[in-house]
Amino acid sequence: MAGMINCMRFRPKTEEAEALFKAYAEYVRDYPFDDIMHKIID
Repeated sequence: MAGMINCMRFRPKTEEAEALFKAYAEYVRDYPFDDIMHKIID
């Protein structure tokens, strides 16, 4: 299986966390790639 994993470490501003998760959910919904792992680890 060919796949891609990309890691990025950051901490969103406290008041922007909800907007981050909303934007992430929209992105995964609009671009459902089967071979790319999309995850947020808290």
